[in-house]
Amino acid sequence: MTIKSAVKRFLDWTILLLWLVAACAIFLFTTNIQDLSVGPALMLFGAIGPIASCLVALRHRKRAAQFFFINGALAACCLILQEVLEWSNDEYPLHSLLTILEVVVAFFAVPGIYWLVTARRQWPPYLQHSFSRWTKVIFGVGGSLILLAGSAFAGLSLIPWGDCGPRLFASPRYPGHNAYTATIIYAHRSGSSAYGGWSIAKTNHKYWGIFGWNQRLTVLPYIAGQVGDEYLVEGHIRRSVVGYLLNIVEIHCTLTRPISVSALELYLLQTGPRGNGARIMGQVLKEDYGGKREPVPHIPVTLVLDHGPEVVMLTDAQGIFDYPKMPSGQYDIYLRSVPVPRTQKTRKCSGFLAVTEIAECTLVISDSSAPQ
Repeated sequence: MTIKSAVKRFLDWTILLLWLVAACAIFLFTTNIQDLSVGPALMLFGAIGPIASCLVALRHRKRAAQFFFINGALAACCLILQEVLEWSNDEYPLHSLLTILEVVVAFFAVPGIYWLVTARRQWPPYLQHSFSRWTKVIFGVGGSLILLAGSAFAGLSLIPWGDCGPRLFASPRYPGHNAYTATIIYAHRSGSSAYGGWSIAKTNHKYWGIFGWNQRLTVLPYIAGQVGDEYLVEGHIRRSVVGYLLNIVEIHCTLTRPISVSALELYLLQTGPRGNGARIMGQVLKEDYGGKREPVPHIPVTLVLDHGPEVVMLTDAQGIFDYPKMPSGQYDIYLRSVPVPRTQKTRKCSGFLAVTEIAECTLVISDSSAPQ
């Protein structure tokens, strides 16, 4: 082999493998885009098309170049349409549009032009002999399964980010909202300290939802509990190709947690909305010296709203109190019957409450100051 032919082969395989790896990476990314308006189209024209074109290039350079140009045009149309729909939210829409076009041209035009030029110069194909039909089928199915497994792993390994605060709810918060209890039947733990792992859960009781192709089994990311643990699950099916394929419930920034610490949330789901107005509710807990907390039943809780008359209510068996149909304004909640504990704990809640809101107040008293 001459130096010239060796350089040709090196350049050939470099272009092919580089773009094949890039297309596979785009496939992993697009299958996890949480935007079904653009994700599937980009997956088809920006990933599956280029992967197929790279495989076609092994035997037909000119045909692969044509496929790349067609896929590039379709991918550009999808991205441009998405950008135009979001122009109102973009401070520099023209700059973003030009950047998108530059990326698309660079990704699709370079290999397309390369294979078109080399085809006209009659460079030999990458492979001199074609494979049998069954070999192609086995290779295609195996490659597809590997890509799907990689996409699933990437989707389950996403680390949630962003600050958020859970909000109590007594009815569906948005279309597609799920609320149900489930038991962990499989738990995968991760070695990363930032990401716990994921679990497969079997549905026990459905409050509303579940929206997905399988209402009995769902995948819970970010949770790696013990098999047999029961959870209150809130969220929605992740709006991505992998999310719908694996029935992944997006639970980041939700009230999803073990049932053992979800008494207040379960009480809300069981009682439902309590008419118009604001709703002030909470739970009184007793904490021992080891940090373990238990509900305190039948203890008087006093509510003062806008310095008006006091309203006294006894907690139920779970230590829960509930003031429905309250007007908006400043409020204070006290445990007047409990002396100030030696160890500083929360024994008063204050704040401003707007109409239609649900306010949560958790009152914690030390074991020594709890009613006997």
